[in-house]
Amino acid sequence: MANSTAPRFVVSYSANPQPQPLVVKLKWSNIYESESETEEQFSGLTAETPVDWAVELRRRIAANLQWLVEKTVRSSIYRSSYWRERCFGLTVETLVGRTVELDHVSGTYGRSRPTPFLCLALKMLQMQPDRETVVGFISNEEHRYLRALGAFYLRLTGAGADVRRYLEPLSNDHREIRERISDEEFMLTDVGYFIDELLTQDSCCDIVLPRI
Repeated sequence: MANSTAPRFVVSYSANPQPQPLVVKLKWSNIYESESETEEQFSGLTAETPVDWAVELRRRIAANLQWLVEKTVRSSIYRSSYWRERCFGLTVETLVGRTVELDHVSGTYGRSRPTPFLCLALKMLQMQPDRETVVGFISNEEHRYLRALGAFYLRLTGAGADVRRYLEPLSNDHREIRERISDEEFMLTDVGYFIDELLTQDSCCDIVLPRI
C-alpha cells in the first residue's frame, strides 16, 4: 500500500514546564479539507490526555464516514453532475431506485470523473444506513449492482467478522457486471470477481480499503 496514505502527526510541546495544550495536527490530506478543520477535530486534547492515536482516528472517522474517501476523490464527486442532480435528498428507498439503474461499477475514469456507483457509495457513507438495510442490499438476488454497492459499503465500514460472514459466500455469484475502464471502454466481469477484489485487495474503486 502506498505510504502516501499513512497519517503523519506533528506534535509540538511548549518549552514551559507547566502543562500546556498539546498541538496535534493531522497531516493526512486525504481526510481533512483544511488546517482549520484539522485543528477543530483535534481540539480539546491536552498533553495529559492519554490517547491511542489509531483508536482516536478510527473513532473520529466513524463520526463522519465520508472521510473514508480521499479528499481529492470526494471533491471530484461533489463537482460531478450526477452528484448534484441525482444524489440530493435521497432516502433509502430512492437510493435503491438509483442503484438499480446502474449498469457498471468502478471508481473514477478519464480525468478523475467519478462513476455513478462511486457517487452512490459516498451517499451511503453520508446516510449511514442501519445494518439491516445494508444486509438487505447484499442479500438481494435480483439486482446485481445493489448487491455490489451493499458489499462495497460493508467492506468499507463493517467489522472483519461481518465482512467475511456476508461477503465470502458471494464469491460464487457469477452474474455478469460491467466495470468502467475509460470514457469509452468497459470490461465484463462478474459479481464474484468484484467480491474477491473487496476481500483480497488493498483498494477497490479508487478507495483504500480498511484492513480486516
